[in-house]
Amino acid sequence: MAKSRPLQRSTALRSHAFPASQHPAPALGMSSDKALLPLGALMLAASMGAAAQGSAPETTMSTVTVKETAEIQGKDTLLLKKTTVGKGKQDIKDIPQSVTVFTEKLMADRNQDDFREVLRTTAGVTFLAGETGEEDVRLRGFSLGQAGDIYIDGMKDAPLIERDTFNHDRVEVLKGSASMLFGKGSTGGVVNQVNKAPLLIDQHEAAYTFGTGNSHRATGDFNFVTGENAAFRLNAMVQEADNYGAKQDKRGIAPTFAWGIGTRDEFSIGLYYLESKGRPTYNHPWRLSADGKINTTLPARNFYGLESDYTNTSSQYATLGHIHRFDDGGELNTRLRYGTYERDMLASTIGFQNSAITLGQINDSTVLTRYGSKGRMGESDVLQVQSDYSNTFNWGGKKHAVLTGVDYYDDDAKRNQNYANT
Repeated sequence: MAKSRPLQRSTALRSHAFPASQHPAPALGMSSDKALLPLGALMLAASMGAAAQGSAPETTMSTVTVKETAEIQGKDTLLLKKTTVGKGKQDIKDIPQSVTVFTEKLMADRNQDDFREVLRTTAGVTFLAGETGEEDVRLRGFSLGQAGDIYIDGMKDAPLIERDTFNHDRVEVLKGSASMLFGKGSTGGVVNQVNKAPLLIDQHEAAYTFGTGNSHRATGDFNFVTGENAAFRLNAMVQEADNYGAKQDKRGIAPTFAWGIGTRDEFSIGLYYLESKGRPTYNHPWRLSADGKINTTLPARNFYGLESDYTNTSSQYATLGHIHRFDDGGELNTRLRYGTYERDMLASTIGFQNSAITLGQINDSTVLTRYGSKGRMGESDVLQVQSDYSNTFNWGGKKHAVLTGVDYYDDDAKRNQNYANT
């Protein structure tokens, strides 16, 4: 450093050759050469800093890709890998029981608009003539309706009512005992109906179906995005059918509004209304042969009831929902539902005029008669509150799942099982 100073000074002096009269006076006790040295170093540092600032190249950061798995709708697939039938979203492969899931797309492809038609194609499900004037659906030999093993969004559904798939995203069937999850009953299994939920996308669908038996059905599914994380969804249905005397007319509507979708706190409010009015085929006269088979089978198109026979049901309920998502991945799902369910039936009972008639005596002139009418009425007011917490954690080198919750169910039911037609 000592050897470089004279060179720097001589260079500075040669580059700035001024007359002697123009040089400033040196400071007291300091020569002019020593005064120029700090000034030259400062100018050199400033020029180097300016050059460095001007020549710094622009840096482009690498692309960051964020991926998130979208929840698949039932209308978009025939196969789902996750289910909520176990009171928490989980992979079907992780459930140690047989699970069958019918998506909206599968039900539409099969033209299954009735709840019983969906279950009819399920292994282990059978149908019997119920004492309530409707089919008794059994799963592995145990009645679903009488045991209260039919659910909607994980909450008990009322018995003895008509059901329709117009507002279903999917139907989940869990086979085998499930009392640990659902309490009393659940011996043969449970059926969970999952309603459609609002989505953060504008999409609208309408469909019309007609068929034999004067069958006409129109459905609509309309979803509107109303905010950054809010949406409104409306499903509606109208159906009419008249088949050789028996008939059924149905009307249904289900609006749902949700906000905070996908955020830490998600809220929803939904209404549901389904009305069914029809004339039932209550029974057919029949006789058993010695081998236990029905003999002299009558055509299914024969109607032996009265025009005044009817079966009317209605379901209407409101549901409030809240989902809180914790930072550690846990989820608290709370729902409140209040509903009113009604059923009113009056049907004719048919039989042979001569109860002692034998199989050999049955011919085209055999007289059938109506023994009277079977009347049943029922009404239920149901209040439910349910809160479930689910989470997963790793411990001991294994992944574990936690599921806990509380459930309150109150059913104020009124029944008249057999009244005369007066």
